[in-house]
Amino acid sequence: MRETSQPAAHGPDQHKPYLRTVLDNVAEVYEAHLGRHDAELFMAESAYALAADHSANAVRSARPDRPTMAHVAREVDAAIARLDEPIMIADASDRQMTLISPSPSGARSRFMMNLYLFGHIAADALGYARVVLHESAPGSGKPWKIVIHTAPGGGGAEFHSRYRLPDQSH
Repeated sequence: MRETSQPAAHGPDQHKPYLRTVLDNVAEVYEAHLGRHDAELFMAESAYALAADHSANAVRSARPDRPTMAHVAREVDAAIARLDEPIMIADASDRQMTLISPSPSGARSRFMMNLYLFGHIAADALGYARVVLHESAPGSGKPWKIVIHTAPGGGGAEFHSRYRLPDQSH
């Protein structure tokens, strides 16, 4: 048994949250062995499972009405806190939400998991979401933007709800 109150980890990642460290390592191993595309598919599936609780909470909190982007923003914020991500909601309106993130330092598939997670939360709660990633130049140190749109059209990844939502005509 170790008898000290000092952390066991030493080095640059010693203060990095455990879950984020595990997810980063999984993404890096998958990218190294399967390639980036397959690693992104795996991380997208993981995001789909993680989103279920958050999107269900958004739907529940809005009952008997349909959820709004405000409900989605609360759940996206909860997911960010749960994963202890350095991402923040910069702006949210009825039609879109903009999130700001430092440019990823690890595996890209790990960062893409967040994009899919936020897309699934929004789509499950709102019926549809389109998520666009605005990347900054590598090494620029400028943040990346993730924009969640509630209307089709334009580029980005499209998401559809896995739930039957309450009718809008009240």
